[in-house]
Amino acid sequence: MRSFLSKSIKHIRRNLLIWQGVMEDDAFQTVTKGRVLTLSGAAFFCFTLVGVRLTDLMIVERRSPHAWHVQQRAVDGGVPRADILDRNGVVLATHLVTASAYCDTRDLLDVDEAIDALARVLPEISRETIGRKLRSGKSFVWIARHVTPKRQEAIQRLGLPGIYFKKDYKRVYPLGHLASHVVGFCNPDSEGLSGVEHCFDALLASSNDPLRLSLDVRVQHVAVELLGAAVEEFHAEGGNVIVMNARSGEILAMTSLPDFNPNAAKDAKVKDFFNRNTLGVYEMGSVLKVLNVAIALETGRVTRHSMFDVREPVKIGRFTVTDFRGQNRILNLEEAFLYSSNIAAIKIAQQFGGAEVQQKFFKAFGVFDPVNLEVPERGRPLYAQNWTSATAMSAAYGYGVAISPVRLLSTINGITNGGILVEPTLVCGKKTERRLILTANTSHQVRSMMRRVIAEGTARRADAKGYRVFGKTGTAYKNKEGRYDPNKERRTVFVGGFPEEDPQFIVLFMLDAPKATKKTFGYATAGWNVTPYAGQLIERIAPLLGVTVRNAHQLPQKKTSAPVPSASSHYLYRNINQMFSSPSHQN
Repeated sequence: MRSFLSKSIKHIRRNLLIWQGVMEDDAFQTVTKGRVLTLSGAAFFCFTLVGVRLTDLMIVERRSPHAWHVQQRAVDGGVPRADILDRNGVVLATHLVTASAYCDTRDLLDVDEAIDALARVLPEISRETIGRKLRSGKSFVWIARHVTPKRQEAIQRLGLPGIYFKKDYKRVYPLGHLASHVVGFCNPDSEGLSGVEHCFDALLASSNDPLRLSLDVRVQHVAVELLGAAVEEFHAEGGNVIVMNARSGEILAMTSLPDFNPNAAKDAKVKDFFNRNTLGVYEMGSVLKVLNVAIALETGRVTRHSMFDVREPVKIGRFTVTDFRGQNRILNLEEAFLYSSNIAAIKIAQQFGGAEVQQKFFKAFGVFDPVNLEVPERGRPLYAQNWTSATAMSAAYGYGVAISPVRLLSTINGITNGGILVEPTLVCGKKTERRLILTANTSHQVRSMMRRVIAEGTARRADAKGYRVFGKTGTAYKNKEGRYDPNKERRTVFVGGFPEEDPQFIVLFMLDAPKATKKTFGYATAGWNVTPYAGQLIERIAPLLGVTVRNAHQLPQKKTSAPVPSASSHYLYRNINQMFSSPSHQN
């Protein structure tokens, strides 16, 4: 470069001397001297600009250590996004170092030539898109993000001025669909758009420390496999499963179908992104009878031996409430729960105090609050602002209030784990909010009654031998345009935990619009479709979670009769009354 400039200067000086030799008279010198000096100065200035630009192109822009990049412009790729792991360290989300092609359109020599060349090596991008970008006049415009090494080499071989590569990071999900709704996905700029990726976007973008979730990939795999099999067998529109630690609230598995592949989120349908566990809110049917019975026992106004006449239907406005496979006789509380009597549920609610008492306990149970889970997709419960006696009667057997499956699981866990409501979490080791909602005495009674539902009632097919499962089923007709059609679609759900003597884990298994089959003798209720798969789920995950199989004779014998409600039970009931007596807690 220096020799080039030196030769140019010498050439100019030689021409000046020649001109000076032929200029013999003063007139000629006067006329031409100014012109020659002006032209010479202009030429010198132009040569200088060319030299500076060549120096910039040949030296400055080629000083990058990545010299193997043809015409590469050194641009900082930023800080890689932190990994997301399961509780055992299995990678759920990580990054790959890639290269992305961009263009400084000011450096293009022939735009049409560049468009033709790029269209040949990038067939997935339309010629119109490439042309619009290259004719934009911008100094920076993306051409192709996260190109493969082979594609990068092909672009480099084109030798196009103005086309450069930037070091980039691509978010990848090694397990694909497995936990897509929980983990979520990112856009091409590694910005979280859903799930944990969105909720912890700032943390993941600014830290190299991995985020460890409460999920257990082993348990998640079993949940996904069995849910997929159930949806296929019963031709359901979808379904969802949750497995949670009953003590800590840590969610070990959460899956929803249909789902999506976060590595190719742009190819998914809108419905695939819907997380039924957290965003969906549904009327849950007979599962809410667990809440109804818990309130009855906690208030002390009903015991397990209280009697209820279920021989006649009950009218609620224009609706007539009957029992599915009604017993048509007088039942005690435990029998009414075992046979899942709708008529008895209404009479139980009326006996413990009706709408006012029920509403206060529902608030204490968290029914009216969305779950504060670490994903942005969270649905708000739907319920009547004016909680009337008709509302209470409907809610007693599972209608008139719609909640998310994760809220249902959390509430029933609080009722059965000793009376402590533990907010669920997706973060391993996180200390979550917890509060007392029932006495241990009431919790034990409800759990014992749920165990009988497994042993003798509608949930017999969920009984995993040796694990003392307790649970409850629910079948709810879907509400479409304000009407319930018993001949059309239903949602079926099972919620249960294990082991009964000391609950450690609780599960939810739910299907949306399952169809009856020959195998189920034409029935499409929860006892026929979700319970068998829930039982398989428990049998397969219990050993993974360290729960030991125990025989019935090894377990301490429980009394079948109900203890007299203790003073502490009435004390807690009074506290709940006081908790919600302030106008600030009213709807």
